Amino acid sequence: MTGGAGASYSSTLTNMMFNSNLTAEDKSMLNIFYQNGMQNTVKSSNSIGDLIKQKTGKSVGLIINSTNPTLGTVGDIVEYLPHKLYLKDVLNGEVLQQIGNNGNAKNLVIVHSAGNEDIIKAAQVLKSLKISEKSSCDEFEDRL
Repeated sequence: MTGGAGASYSSTLTNMMFNSNLTAEDKSMLNIFYQNGMQNTVKSSNSIGDLIKQKTGKSVGLIINSTNPTLGTVGDIVEYLPHKLYLKDVLNGEVLQQIGNNGNAKNLVIVHSAGNEDIIKAAQVLKSLKISEKSSCDEFEDRL
């Protein structure tokens, strides 16, 4: 699954978000998600996800915001600044909301570098739209 502004999501992430057929055993297990930061690519994020999986024995859902090859680190820094929200922030808000609604109370999101600001901006989007964990961003499309 991909979104605008260089955001993309692994198939493991989308399966964890949208699989409503979780067994009781699945619901008691921890889901692990990794959100990258600055100077990252899909390849580097996959490598980090593989390392987390190697150490934990669990599949890792990836929330990837790739560095724009033309803008480089400068583009990452502009995205990181707290003054402006981007489409990726709305998409990340939807992803976080889906993770929260996946039927599993045990979810861990590991963020690296500017991933922390992505989480903060996603929460700002959800708060500004007055979206609770039980609603969907789709219901508020006219406010975006």
